[in-house]
Amino acid sequence: MSFMELSDFTAMLHLDYLSLEEEFSSQTDLFTTVAERLQAFNLVTDAYLPALLTREKDFPTGLDPAHCHIAIPHLDASFHSKAFLYFCRLKEPLSFTKMGSKTEQLPVKLVFFLGFTNPQSQLRVLQRLMILFQRSDALSTLSTTNSQAEIFNLLYVALAEPSRKDGQRHEIS
Repeated sequence: MSFMELSDFTAMLHLDYLSLEEEFSSQTDLFTTVAERLQAFNLVTDAYLPALLTREKDFPTGLDPAHCHIAIPHLDASFHSKAFLYFCRLKEPLSFTKMGSKTEQLPVKLVFFLGFTNPQSQLRVLQRLMILFQRSDALSTLSTTNSQAEIFNLLYVALAEPSRKDGQRHEIS
């Protein structure tokens, strides 16, 4: 395993993995639609959707940072053929159970579907996302901009290896 595999997670991103202002009738509708897209990109196995639904029920992924509600559905590496981060901003919030709770519901509009092929990467990516989620400016951008390029660049910087965060930006226009 190379240093890059453990430090720079920008390969998880692609403009096709960004979805803005979509409407879904339920969490199951959202998960089904995203699972179909991820399968079309050859990122997940056929077992992904049922496993995701079960895991979300058993281990909820709703988060309540200070500035907005977020969900980070993810599974272990056996359900993924390639690492990815699929971002979906919902037009209307959907109810997600708060992480660590079985009953507390959060109205979530920002959903980060994460896929890993290397289990060691999961913690590092989650740590980088938690740092991002503490930034009100970043959450404001994720919540309001209609520019996929702006969202891509924000996520790229968040996932880049630490040495690349100083001045080097990957620009998508």
